[in-house]
Amino acid sequence: MDPGVSLLGDVRGRRVVELGCGTGDNLAYLVGCGADGVGIDPAAGQIRRARARWPKPAFHCVDAARYLSGCVGFDVCYSCFGAFSFYPAESLLDLVGAKLTPGGLLAVSATVGDGTGPRREIVALGGGITVPVIRYEHTGREWRCLLSAAGFGAIDVTIVDEPRGPDTVIATARRLAP
Repeated sequence: MDPGVSLLGDVRGRRVVELGCGTGDNLAYLVGCGADGVGIDPAAGQIRRARARWPKPAFHCVDAARYLSGCVGFDVCYSCFGAFSFYPAESLLDLVGAKLTPGGLLAVSATVGDGTGPRREIVALGGGITVPVIRYEHTGREWRCLLSAAGFGAIDVTIVDEPRGPDTVIATARRLAP
């Protein structure tokens, strides 16, 4: 379950940034709907695959915080089990809020946490390569508090019961005018 295009609204002519774009499928779809898209992912292999598959969106191999620190503003930011799962939400929310246009939309999907904080795990990258990561997961209540503290409004947090795995949180919020 992820923040589908129906949550993002009409993206025609809007600058859209995907944090953790992977192979770029979601972003390419949005560009096909008229968005000006930028996808970022720290995994070089994912960015190579995205660029090979999709000529139109701009894809950058970079950490989300580094990209957000230097990019131009945007109208929509979303992440489907991406950057917000592997980076402290407080820091990313501040960076997104600084670049998102007033009234701009943030949409995030992530695994629902149990309230105990980040956890360490090993992720397989393929080809026998594994890397240790810290996974950040938050409860629905924590997402509401994090978004509010970062200055977002029109906050909506939905928990989706996933019968075959951990539940999903889908959070949307709008940047308030300064």
